Amino acid sequence: MKQRYIVFYISISILSLLVIAGILMPHVLEEVTSNIQSFFSDAFGWYYLILVTIILVICLFLLISPIGRIKLGNQDEKPEFSRPTWIAMLFSAGMGIGLVFYGSSEPISHYAISSPTGEIGTNQAIKDALRFTFFHWGIHAWAIYAIVALAIA
Repeated sequence: MKQRYIVFYISISILSLLVIAGILMPHVLEEVTSNIQSFFSDAFGWYYLILVTIILVICLFLLISPIGRIKLGNQDEKPEFSRPTWIAMLFSAGMGIGLVFYGSSEPISHYAISSPTGEIGTNQAIKDALRFTFFHWGIHAWAIYAIVALAIA
């Protein structure tokens, strides 16, 4: 059997087990996944924040350093798309759909349904809602998209 099929069959097996567990024991699966999420958030949340901040610093460095002027492709070629066109494409593909659907619902959800650290419906919930939304949809998220785009380019 070829290597790529092994990965496919292992993945489909794991997903099938999760779907079956979700159908037969939804409350147990919810509790297990909630515990796993809490463990990773508590144990590695600091790592995630540091990693994203490092990515942001790298992007800012590339923006202002001479390395950021390196042209992708041949030096004598004119870019296929203008800079405003590239920004429009990146915004539309990377963030546009998320902002349309989650840009307003995420802060409302954090405020009214499940505040990360404060009591629901309080001033602390409002602060948390905006802080988490800015982190999820702000410059930090753009930095992650930029690093991935740079790697693909």
